[in-house]
Amino acid sequence: LIWSPMYWIVNREFLNNIKVQYTIFFCSIIILPILIKKIINVALPLLSIIGFEDQVASVIGQQEGIITIGSGLGVLLRYLRWLTIIAYYNKLKDFIGREIFVPLYNLFFIGILFDAATMDIVNMSRMVMYCLIFEIFILGSLFYYMTKTKNKLDRVIIFVLLIPNVILYIILPLF
Repeated sequence: LIWSPMYWIVNREFLNNIKVQYTIFFCSIIILPILIKKIINVALPLLSIIGFEDQVASVIGQQEGIITIGSGLGVLLRYLRWLTIIAYYNKLKDFIGREIFVPLYNLFFIGILFDAATMDIVNMSRMVMYCLIFEIFILGSLFYYMTKTKNKLDRVIIFVLLIPNVILYIILPLF
């Protein structure tokens, strides 16, 4: 029910220009985390006056035992994957079809915009995770497209994107 208004947003194709997508993506990485922290810093004293300090503290993770996520190699590889997906947006839209691809991509793009802002706040990042789940379908479509084309650059990108992710999934549980 919360996602019902998203229907009209995700079915519109409003991000045709890849340069605009890159600009929005980099601005969301730099500006949104600062903006969300400023909003929280302003809202927290106001909400504590009303008596909602404990509820807000639990949402933003100021309690002990809340795990926060850093910006390590996994985050950098994820950003590299996302930049590659953005680069292939128009090709994938033509290859998969607008009716199927655009709503999935729009939800995914909303997720990547808010990921950097909510990365440190685990409870706030839950809504973003609902959008990021569409990366599975988009990345699968990207790899399918790259294997069907005869372009050598596409083959290199598959190797560069797929191998580090597989290695990380195998090695990380050992530590």
